Amino acid sequence: LVAPLYLARDVLVRAFYALGDGNVPFWISCSAIGGNFLLDWYFVTQLGFGAPGLVIATVIVNFISVIAFLILLSKRIGNLELGKIWRTWMSLGLATAATACVARLIYFVAAPHNINVVYSTLTWLTRTFRLPIKLSEGVASPFLTWGADGLVLAIAAGSCVLVYVALLMFLRVDKTMQGSEGVA
Repeated sequence: LVAPLYLARDVLVRAFYALGDGNVPFWISCSAIGGNFLLDWYFVTQLGFGAPGLVIATVIVNFISVIAFLILLSKRIGNLELGKIWRTWMSLGLATAATACVARLIYFVAAPHNINVVYSTLTWLTRTFRLPIKLSEGVASPFLTWGADGLVLAIAAGSCVLVYVALLMFLRVDKTMQGSEGVA
């Protein structure tokens, strides 16, 4: 969650540098450092969140920084179509959350049964194709565990890609984010 915010913030900082303005990035960064310090303290010591509190604080501060950069850049150079950017981000966030739910659901359903499924599949393959491999659960269990986890991962990854792409198409996410004038 933090990586896209870091990337967006870095691009926006460079936009200000390209405009010859280093003051805005400096002051927003100083404010972000102070805000991160205060939120870290609050989430860790007051709410007792521990390390996850540090992550939550960092996400909040970076989100606020990106919003501040977008607003100030929009005032500086004109219309950035912030509404369009916001809709795209929300659509991407929704698709990402739905994809995470699908992955968790697949793992939750498949995890208790995956070793038996893989063992049965391998047994069927060895019998059907008369492979000279003798399977026994005790001997092959490390392989089966890895194979089972790999199978669940492959099913989850494939399903998640399909869900993500389908949601982006359904939500009509503008992949170019170009306005009617063709200016990004």
